[in-house]
This record gives sequence, structure tokens and C-alpha cells, in this order.
Amino acid sequence: MIDIQAPASSVGHRASSIHSCPISMGYCLWAAVFFASSLNAEVFENSLGMHFRKVPVGSYVIGPPQLNKEDAPWVTGNPMAGEKVKITKSFMMCVHEVRVRDYRAFIKDTKHKEPVGEGYVPSEQRWRAEFKPLEDEEIWGKPDTPITCVSYEDALAFCKWISEKEGRKYRLPTEVEWEYAARARSFKPFQLDDQLFPNKVNGALGKDFPIKANPSDEFADAEAGLDDAEDEDDAEDDALAGIGGGGASPSDEDYPPNAWGLHHMIGNVQEFVVITRQPPESDVPFPGWTLLEGKVNRMLRGGSWLHQARDCTVFQANYNCPPYSNCTIGFRVLLENK
Repeated sequence: MIDIQAPASSVGHRASSIHSCPISMGYCLWAAVFFASSLNAEVFENSLGMHFRKVPVGSYVIGPPQLNKEDAPWVTGNPMAGEKVKITKSFMMCVHEVRVRDYRAFIKDTKHKEPVGEGYVPSEQRWRAEFKPLEDEEIWGKPDTPITCVSYEDALAFCKWISEKEGRKYRLPTEVEWEYAARARSFKPFQLDDQLFPNKVNGALGKDFPIKANPSDEFADAEAGLDDAEDEDDAEDDALAGIGGGGASPSDEDYPPNAWGLHHMIGNVQEFVVITRQPPESDVPFPGWTLLEGKVNRMLRGGSWLHQARDCTVFQANYNCPPYSNCTIGFRVLLENK
């Protein structure tokens, strides 16, 4: 079994100082107490209004349960598929993808370039170049819509900025952390279902665009499904028995969150993750992997509003080669517990 810990990162922590605070000392003391009290909370809301939920420790086998270890990477496109891994430290996953409102704050504060990429026109079934989502305020530029047309480097820059802004470590999840959080101890490809239902997953052109990143602005019961498994066998037994989060009753709510309260982990927009293992060496090209000289492969998970159902499962991985981006690509951030 592989123990999974947080990856090394160049994102540093900025030491806080009450003396350098530009506002009142009373407010700074309150903020310090607030952040300290939230370090091990089940739910958390940061200064941008981004919502986070705790993902507990546990273990699981990556990929579909019916596949053997040799075939799993080739079927899913994930080199880690088939491995049994253990999450040794809980973390906070953002309830929603990074939204336009969050990314606009980042651009305003840093003067980072606005996102641009290829856009898709469903009515004409064609792609168009130089699409700028922030300029389309009727759909793509709405405050609660997921930001799109971003690159992997843009996502890293956002994480660096928000980490320095708040003095806590935000980063992209690894592919292991992402799948663990997306599945929430379920073995089903569409979280609680064996097939894609268009009122639960925004994929396969159920809609012609991404929808609101966080359908609910309120935190639901933070206690459900969040118990840490005592060991990996308990976690697997819970998942098989349909308890511990993986067996929650399906909701009639449109686009419901998964059993751990996370929205749109599949569908809506693809999400960048950090790759922890390269594809196996073979004479056969690895699914989705680009072998062109000078190109770097970045993994995307979850599929999108435009992707077919097979790409919108918790198991499937796709790839992107920077600097290319398009209107199906966004990202979600993880907040490390101290």
C-alpha cells in the first residue's frame, strides 16, 4: 500500500504580523482567533467566500473495482489506477470549482492576464479561437460560474496568490486526492449512480455551458459521512456496505453534491490535478498522452459539460498540453490542514 502525503510545493507561507496589519489591532486579533479556530473544522469559508469541506483520512483502490492492476491504467488513462493507497492526513477540498468572482479578485490584485482559449459553439458544432470568457457576462462571466480557459500555470499562480494572501497553504489536489474526494467512498462511476443522469451531472451537452459552481450557498450538515476510517479495511468495508458516506440516499435535487458535500466533482468543467506517477513505458501510446517533443502533459479530471459520459466518471483521466486551453477547462483548490 502507498501512503499519500501532501506533495512538495514552492508555495510558501507568509508569516502574519499584527504590527504590519493595515487595519485595527482589534480586527487582527479577531481574525487570528477565527482562523486558528477553523484549522481543524469540518467546514470553512475563506476571505473570498470560497467554501471548503473536510475530506477524512482513509484508503481505497484507485480506478474501477472490476479492473485488474495491469489493465486499470490503460482503461482509465490514470497511471495510478489499480494501486491501493492510504490518505494519511485529512484535508479541506473546495466545495466548488474556482469561480469567476474568485479569479477576478486574483486578476485585480496581481494584474495577472485574463484567461483566453478556444470556445465551443454547440449550435454550430465548431470551435472558435481567442475566446475570452470574462467578456461574456451573460453566461461565461457570471460571478458564480466556474472560471474557464485557464492553464495549469494560471491555476498554480492562483494558489500561490491565495496562499500568500491568507497565510495558509492552498494548492491543486493530486490525482489520488482528487479521486478519493470525488468518490467519497463510493465505487460507482457517477458517484451514487451507474449512469449519467442529466439532472445530476452537467455532462454530455446536458447544458450548452457550465452552470453555477456552488448551487447552494449554505453548508448542509457537516457531520454526515465524515468519520475517519480506523484503517484501510474499515474504509473498504464501509464502501462495500454502503455506509460512511458512500451509501447516502440519492437526492432529487438538481446537481446534488456528493456524499462529502462537494459539488460538480464530475461534469461542469474539467479540473487540473497534480500527476504523481508517469505512464508506464510501452510501445503503445498511453491514452491521451502526448509524445510530441517539448510538450508537457497535465492531467484533467471529471470531464465537463461538453464531454461524453465516459469522460465524466470519477475514474477517467484526460490530458492537456500547455499553453492550450479551452472553455471546458477550470480547476478546484485544496486547502491543507495544519
